[in-house]
Amino acid sequence: MHHIPHTARPNLLNAHTKKERSSNAYSHLSGLRPFIALTSCLLMTVFTLVFSGSAIQAKGVGQSSHQGLILQVDRTNSDDVTFSLLDQHGTPFTFHLTANTRFAKHQSASQLNADLLASVKAEPGAAGVLDATSIQLQGHNKAAFALQGVVASVDANANSITIALSDGTVLTVSVAHAATIPTGATIAVKAHFTAAGTLVASAYHIVTSHAPHFQARGIISHMNTRVHLLTLVSPVGASFSVLQSQGDALHVGEKVDISGNSDNKGNLKLQSFSVENATNPSLTVIGMVSAIDTTASTFALVDKQGNTSTLNATSDQLSSLQVGGVYQMEVSIGSDGSLTLVQVLSSQGNNQGNMLSLEGTVQFYDASSGLLNMSTDDGQSFSLQTSNQTTIVNSDGTAGTLASGQAIHALVQLHTDGSYAVLKIEIQAPASTGNQMTFVGFFLYYDANSGNLIVNPGHHHRLLFATDSNTQVDGASSLDAIDSWSIVNVTAQVQPDGSYLATLVQVAGSDNQGGYYSSMHR
Repeated sequence: MHHIPHTARPNLLNAHTKKERSSNAYSHLSGLRPFIALTSCLLMTVFTLVFSGSAIQAKGVGQSSHQGLILQVDRTNSDDVTFSLLDQHGTPFTFHLTANTRFAKHQSASQLNADLLASVKAEPGAAGVLDATSIQLQGHNKAAFALQGVVASVDANANSITIALSDGTVLTVSVAHAATIPTGATIAVKAHFTAAGTLVASAYHIVTSHAPHFQARGIISHMNTRVHLLTLVSPVGASFSVLQSQGDALHVGEKVDISGNSDNKGNLKLQSFSVENATNPSLTVIGMVSAIDTTASTFALVDKQGNTSTLNATSDQLSSLQVGGVYQMEVSIGSDGSLTLVQVLSSQGNNQGNMLSLEGTVQFYDASSGLLNMSTDDGQSFSLQTSNQTTIVNSDGTAGTLASGQAIHALVQLHTDGSYAVLKIEIQAPASTGNQMTFVGFFLYYDANSGNLIVNPGHHHRLLFATDSNTQVDGASSLDAIDSWSIVNVTAQVQPDGSYLATLVQVAGSDNQGGYYSSMHR
C-alpha cells in the first residue's frame, strides 16, 4: 500500500462557525427531547471539531469523500478486508481495501480499527461496492453517537443484541433488558465504544416493531435445508438466522449480502442476495461446547441460534475446552465443508444455569414422563426434560403436540448437572413426505428378510427404519456386519405412509466409546 502526505487539519474556529446539516436518528422520537438534544450536541461536537463541511466530491470521475467514525473492521479474509464508517450525517458506508489503497504518512492498514475517526476517499468498485482509494486516520472518538438498524438476534444471557445497519454492517451492542427487545424490529440506539472496543448502548428506542426492509452481511456458518433456515455470523462471531426460499443455492463459508424484510413473528426473510466472494477460508463463531470426543479428535459446538456443528481439533486444543463452556473461536473451512478449530480467541464463561436454543428432530417423546429426545442434523443426540411449565406451540402460535420426526426449536436451560430443562418448544415443521432427517441411537438388529432396521435412540425406545438396495452403509461392509449396540447415525426419508426409509447408515462408534454418546441411556 502507498502513503499520501498528511493533510492539514481544518481551522477549528472556522469549523465552529460553519453551519452544517446533521441527521439525528432521534429527531422523531417522542418523549426523548432532552436525550435528542444531548445526542445531537454530541454528534455535532465530534464531527464538527474534526471535520469542516459536509462530504466533498473528490477529483476524478465517480470519486467521493467520506468523513466519520469507523464502526467495524472485517479481517476474517485477508484477501478481502472491509471496514464500515458512520459519516457525520449518521449514514453507514462499507469500503473495501485494495492493493491501490493509500494511507496517510506514517499510517497503515494495521492501524485501521473501530472507534477511530477517519477521512476516506473512494470510488465505485466491482458489483457496486466502494473501493477506498485513500484513508487518513484522525484519532479516537470520545463521544456517544446514534445508530439505527434492524434487530437481527438477541442474546438474553449476554444482554446484547445484533443489529444490521442500512449498508449491511452487522454490529453487536450491549444493552440493558435485551430479552425484552423483539427481533425484526427497527431500533435506534445511543451508543459508545468502551476501552475494550465493545459497543454499549446507554439508551434505545423501538422505531417500528416489524422492519419493512433490512440489509445484512455475513458469512454462512450453517444451513438447515429442512426448514430453509440460513445462519450467518458477523466478523466477531455473533450469529443470526434468515429464512430463505427453497431454491436459493448458497453454501457454508460464503460471504453474502442479504436484503429482505421481517414478518410479524420477528423472523428475517430473505428476498435477494449477492455473494461477495468465494468460500471464506475461515470464520469466527461463538458457541457452547456440548460434547468432546477425544477418540475421534472432535467436539460439538452449539451456536447462539441453536445449530450444532462438529469440529476437528488437536488433543491439546480439546484439553483446553470444557463441556458447557462458551467460547469465541476462529474456525477454518475445508473444501468438503468440514470445520477445524484454528484457535480459541476468548472464553466467555460457563453456560450452566443459562438459557440456550437447540434445533433438531424429535426422536421420541414420552408424555407421561416428559422425556424428550432430539437429534441434530450433524448426528448429535440430546435428552431433554419437559414439564407442565413447558410451552409447546406450532409455528402459527397455536398449541402443539410433539411426535417423532418433527423439526423443532427448543429453548432450554442447562443445569449444573448437565441436564436440560425445556422452557419452550416451537414445532417448525411436521414429518412430511419427502423430508430427510438424521436419527441417532444404538444399533439393535437388522432383519435381512424384511429389510427392517431397529435402532434404540435411548431409554428403551425403538425406531423402525425400512431399507432397500439404495441404502448406503458407512463404517461397515453391510448392515449385517454392524455389531449390536454400536452407535449409528441414520439418515432417513419420510415415506407417504409416515414410515422412515433409511438412505444412509453411518457407524459412529461403539457403546463403550464415550464421547458424544456417553450420556445416552439404553
